[in-house]
Amino acid sequence: MVNKWLVTISEDNFQVALKKGLIGVSPRWRKPLDEMKKGDGIIFYIGKKKVGKGGPHSSISQFAGLAEVTGPAFVSKEPVWHSKGDELFPYRRKIKFSASVDKAEASKVCRSLEFIRNPDYWMLYFLTAIRKISNADYETIKRALV
Repeated sequence: MVNKWLVTISEDNFQVALKKGLIGVSPRWRKPLDEMKKGDGIIFYIGKKKVGKGGPHSSISQFAGLAEVTGPAFVSKEPVWHSKGDELFPYRRKIKFSASVDKAEASKVCRSLEFIRNPDYWMLYFLTAIRKISNADYETIKRALV
């Protein structure tokens, strides 16, 4: 059975994932990373992407890119990620992105997602690094990507 996953990531690390074909997490999120299987689908959530010249509306959150898990979990201490402090996100998996990397504004999609129980506080549901999502939620986000 193919599972669907939502990975929360910064814009900088999303660019690393695109370039390296890789996702990585801290030890806290190792278990869901280990649960992933080859062929599982991934959609990314980029929180607080900087836009514009500053001010109250200078960041947006987006869903971005479709990817597939292509390899087993592994550990690496190679520094590839942008992080606060010296976090390496050493627990990793190889992934492959679909041909195009489309994006959708999260606020326009979140009220339609099953796992969001309180739409007024939808941003709180993205504090996890990796979340298994339903096929229906995956398809809802996928359709919103432009």
